[in-house]
Amino acid sequence: MADDLTLSFRPVTDDDYEYVYQLDKTTMRAYTEQAYGPWDDIVVRPIFAESWHPDTMRIVLVDGQDAGLLDVIPIETSINLEAVWIAPEHQGKGIGTRLISGVLRDAQTRGLPVTLRVLKVNPARRLYERLGFVVVSETVPHYLMEARLLSLARLITISSTSDELSCGR
Repeated sequence: MADDLTLSFRPVTDDDYEYVYQLDKTTMRAYTEQAYGPWDDIVVRPIFAESWHPDTMRIVLVDGQDAGLLDVIPIETSINLEAVWIAPEHQGKGIGTRLISGVLRDAQTRGLPVTLRVLKVNPARRLYERLGFVVVSETVPHYLMEARLLSLARLITISSTSDELSCGR
């Protein structure tokens, strides 16, 4: 499980652009296709380029090797969990739980809720719900979810050994 793995982070640079795009494609393609139709790089690459903001992104390292992406955007009234993408070879090891739990603990100390958006077809919704997120609204393809302060208190027992994460820059 993830407790046996050493998680660390490094900043995202423009040199990581293709790695992050391929990680998006590898982790999200099946859900994107279910929600929107066939993946077409000619269509998706410009959308990805518009959402490229390396200042809030961090590469997740597992035992020193690139293994995913965490994108957390703090705003005045909440912390937005923009992306948690774990490379397929590292999925199912509890890494996502550790990452999200760290973000939630940081939000708790700031007195802020955490928000996210998840495609309705993405089974990650179950993980988010297990970690205290609830659906607060929806669009045609997405659920908009939030972990409020009362639900965050239970995280201390979920993952007290997780790496500490800071949502600030």
